[in-house]
Amino acid sequence: MALVILASLMQGAHADQDDTWNLTAGINTMHDSNLFRAPNRFASSDQVTGTSVGLKLNKPVGLQRFVVDAGLTDYRYQTNDYLDYVGKNFRGAWLWSFTPRLRGNLSADYNEGLNSFVDYRGRSRNLRTTEMYRFDVEADVMGGLRAVGGVNYFDLKNSDIFVAEGDYQANSAEYGIRYDATSSSSVTLLGRRTRGEYDKRVINSFSLNDSGFDQSDAEVRFSWVASGKSTLVGRLAYINREHDNYDVRNYSGPVGSLDYLWNVSAKLRINAGFRQDLVSYQTLESSYYQAQVYTIVPVWQVTQRAALRGRYSYESRDYLGAPVTILGGREDTLQQSLLAVDWTPLQSLTVSTYLKRDTRVSNRVINDFESNMAGISGSYAF
Repeated sequence: MALVILASLMQGAHADQDDTWNLTAGINTMHDSNLFRAPNRFASSDQVTGTSVGLKLNKPVGLQRFVVDAGLTDYRYQTNDYLDYVGKNFRGAWLWSFTPRLRGNLSADYNEGLNSFVDYRGRSRNLRTTEMYRFDVEADVMGGLRAVGGVNYFDLKNSDIFVAEGDYQANSAEYGIRYDATSSSSVTLLGRRTRGEYDKRVINSFSLNDSGFDQSDAEVRFSWVASGKSTLVGRLAYINREHDNYDVRNYSGPVGSLDYLWNVSAKLRINAGFRQDLVSYQTLESSYYQAQVYTIVPVWQVTQRAALRGRYSYESRDYLGAPVTILGGREDTLQQSLLAVDWTPLQSLTVSTYLKRDTRVSNRVINDFESNMAGISGSYAF
């Protein structure tokens, strides 16, 4: 009913791709069989409804371009209404250019949302807020060779205590070179240094929670246009993180990703990928985890107005660097499956229905869970 009302109210207005700015409105309702990602015998279901409004701006001025994407989403929980909140999201960017050969970006991002109960084991209303400010520059050297660099500030805050992924601020600087081939393929070499400071932490020898860290990264990125229908995008890096006081929290190793984008036909495309990450996760049984993630995302454009899409991911996590050795050795396997139908009955109205399933199997049985979700959403741009 809400989607029908949304469409009827806005029937006389619609977005145009050439508009400088667009307003958006949407609603999404979803039933989750295991909201808190608890073991099955403790599972509790809920229905979550999100109502959103947004503003998008894309304004070129000479060589400059200004972009804004801002939104508010009001989340309401039918049973656990103490979790209700209004999430605020903002991204603004100035795509600057002093000359056609010297250009870059100045951007700000702000995101607010409830911590995922996959990793946050409490049941409180724990909101996570992230802010990021970035300035980067790109200068043509000769031919397809570019010099690149940038500085970045990142801030993470939790509204409630989350020891494993605590509050911190980080400043980083990066520098490198990129080569762009005439075929649209490219390769980039980067170096990066990061200084991080943990907030609201008291240093003590029992928890081994540290006050800060230094991290160095060496990275290569590439994009290879193999043909008119397929592209290979990859990243390979080596990271080294050292903490101020407790060496047991240090970690280093290779990370990276590889994605294959394949336009099989005019109506079918498939994206397949692999990613390996090292992620800080500080408890007494781990300092970080190594994640290996495999994904496949097929999209079938059934008709001009209807598409069928799926997504499957398989993730294995090894929790490493345990300060208390006898507590170490946790291993998890997470799987996510999604099947969705997108329908565009009007130029600016999209309606989606979806089924989703999340599972985790762990050698710590208390971390096992299964969750089944079903939802419908609608969005209108005008």
